[in-house]
Order: sequence, then structure tokens, then C-alpha cells
Amino acid sequence: MVPTQAEVENLILKLLAQELETDPELLREELLAEGAEMPYSSIVLVQFVVELERRYGVRVPDTAAPALRSVSTFAELILSLATSGTTP
Repeated sequence: MVPTQAEVENLILKLLAQELETDPELLREELLAEGAEMPYSSIVLVQFVVELERRYGVRVPDTAAPALRSVSTFAELILSLATSGTTP
């Protein structure tokens, strides 16, 4: 089943909030207020990518790094891969 944009964004926010030890809704508000760029290290990013690949059965290409800077573009990438059938 292909997820919705909101479902993927919520999962990304949940994972990021767990990493930052904060509430996902507070994090959403902060990201919206600050331009939506995600605060993460490269190690955390790899963990997020692995979890989203596993959850949605997709393979995120190495060239996708620019799309991983914001929650919405990250979610759009996952949706695009899920609907195109790009699998590991």
C-alpha cells in the first residue's frame, strides 16, 4: 500500500523527534517557523533512510541527498519511489 504524504511526513517527524528527544508536533512547528530544514547529523540521516526504506519497501539512491534536507521533500522522495515501484 502506498502511503500518503502526511503519513510519511509524520513518520519522519516522529523519528526526528525521538532523536532530538522532543514532541513531534512542537518539532513540526519549529521546522515550519525556521524554513523546514531538518537538524540532523549524517549518522541520523542514514538511520532515517534505512527505516523508511524498510517501512515502505523502497531504495533511496545515493544521489538523493539534496532531497533529504526538509521533511516535505524527503516525504515526496519516498512517495515517488513507492509509487514508481523502486525497490531494493
